Amino acid sequence: MVEFESSFPRGFAYADRSFYPPKGFVKAPVVENLWIDPWLKVDAATYQGTFVVVLGEAMFQNDTSGHPSSELLNAFIQGEQKFFEVLKWVAGRYAVLFGSAENISIVSDATATRSIFYSENGGVVASHASLVEYILGGSVECSDLPVRLGFPGNRTPYPRTRILTANLVYRVSENQLYRYWPNKNLTELSTSDAAEVTISSGANALAKLSEERTVAIAMTAGFDSRLVLAAAVQAGIEFETFTYGEKSSDTKVDRLVANDLAELVGVKHAVPPVKKASPMLSNRLDGATYGSHHKKWVAGMAEYFDDPQVAIVSGNLMELGRGHYTDIEALGLTDGNDPSVLAQMYVKRFPKKTKREIESSMGMKRYLEKIEPLFAQWLEEIGGFTPEFLPSVTQFYWEHRMAAWYGPAMLERDFYGESFIPFNSHTVFEALLGVDKGLRESNQTFIDAINSVDARLLKIHVNPKTWPTNEPIAVSYTHLTLPTKA
Repeated sequence: MVEFESSFPRGFAYADRSFYPPKGFVKAPVVENLWIDPWLKVDAATYQGTFVVVLGEAMFQNDTSGHPSSELLNAFIQGEQKFFEVLKWVAGRYAVLFGSAENISIVSDATATRSIFYSENGGVVASHASLVEYILGGSVECSDLPVRLGFPGNRTPYPRTRILTANLVYRVSENQLYRYWPNKNLTELSTSDAAEVTISSGANALAKLSEERTVAIAMTAGFDSRLVLAAAVQAGIEFETFTYGEKSSDTKVDRLVANDLAELVGVKHAVPPVKKASPMLSNRLDGATYGSHHKKWVAGMAEYFDDPQVAIVSGNLMELGRGHYTDIEALGLTDGNDPSVLAQMYVKRFPKKTKREIESSMGMKRYLEKIEPLFAQWLEEIGGFTPEFLPSVTQFYWEHRMAAWYGPAMLERDFYGESFIPFNSHTVFEALLGVDKGLRESNQTFIDAINSVDARLLKIHVNPKTWPTNEPIAVSYTHLTLPTKA
C-alpha cells in the first residue's frame, strides 16, 4: 500500500511571507514561499519575472503539443484575455499560479475540482482548508453549523478560511476576487456538433495523459462513465476499468454492467476490495478534508493500485451538460442573485436525514436565516451571477455545488491516485450547454457522442434496474444505427 509522508498528499501552500512548511513538503520552483507535496505534479515556466505554475494534472484537449505552463505563459504575456482563451482548452484537475512576485493570482480548473482555499484577510492560499489555518497559526475555531453538499457560499468550517468557487480568479496580492467566465453568450449547437467537440476533446486529453500515467477508468452503469469509456476507445490508449463497492448491494448493477462493458472493448475490469483504514490513515483523511464522500473506499483503493501515480479517470461533472435543477426551477427558484433563493435551493438537495437533524436542532426556518447572509456575502464578493449569459440555476450548481462540495471531496482520492476528468474544461461545457435545453435533458448529446465511437456501447443498457435484464432499450436511442464493429 502507498504510504505518504505528508498528511496532505498532492497538496500545496503559498504565503506572502515565510512559514514553516508541513512535514514532507518540498520547495516548489519559481515562486518564493510556495511549498508542495512531492507527489503533486508541477509544470512551471517563467520569463523576465513573469511566471505560470501549473499545480496538478492538466492536459490540452486540442492539438497543442507544448507544456500547459509555457503555452499559458506565452498567452499571459499577450494579456489576460488571451490567457483565458488558452486555459479554456486545458482539462484536468489543477490550480494555476500566475503573474509576478509583486502581483500573484491563482485560478483553478473549470469546475474548481482542485480546491483552492485562502485566508479571508489575504496573503495565504493552499490546497486544504486546514493548511490555511496551519499557516495562519493561533487558535483554530470550527463551525458547528449543520451542513451537507459544502458550506454555504464560500465558507468552510473555519471562520478565517474561504474556498475559491469556480469561474473566479483570486488576486492573492490584492485579496480580491475577479469573475472571468462567463463573459459572452454561448454558441448554439446541435447535439451532433456538441457530441463531436466532447468526444474529440476528451479523447485528446486522455491520449496525452496515457503518455505519462497508467489510466484506470471508474465505471458504473450510467451515461457519464460510458462517455469516458468511449473517449478512451476513440483515443486508442491502453487502460483498465474498475468499480467501487466490492460487496455493496447499491453497486451490484454497476459492477455487473461495467464488467460487461470492459469485456466488450477488451480491457481488464476490477472491483478493488474494501479495506478498513488504519488509525493513521483515518486521522490523515479527517485532517485533509471536512465531511466525507467516499473515505470508506480509500484504503482498499490504495492497496489495489499501490501506485500513487496512477490516473483515476472519472466522468463526474457531466450532469452540467444535462440540467440538474429542473425540479427546483419548476418551484420558481430561478433567481440566483437572490440569496434567499440560493439558501432554499441549497437546502432542497439535502438528504432527508440531514433535514431531520436540522429540524430537531434549530428548526429549518432558523437554519435558513443563518445561511442566507452567508450566500449574500458570497454573491457580493463574486459580483453576482450573469444570467444574461447562463441561467442562474446552472451557475449555482456549477460554481457552488461542484466547488464547495465536490472539490473538497476529491481530496480523499489524492490518497490513492491522481484524479483526472478528461471533459473538465470550459470548451466542453460551453459546447454541452449550447444545446437546446430539452435535448440536453434527454441525454441526446451523450448518446450521439457514444454512438459516434462504437454503437455497441449502447446495446448494453444504461442504468438498468437489474442485470442481466429484460428491460427494453430506452426509446430515446432506439433510432441509432448499430454498425458491426470492424
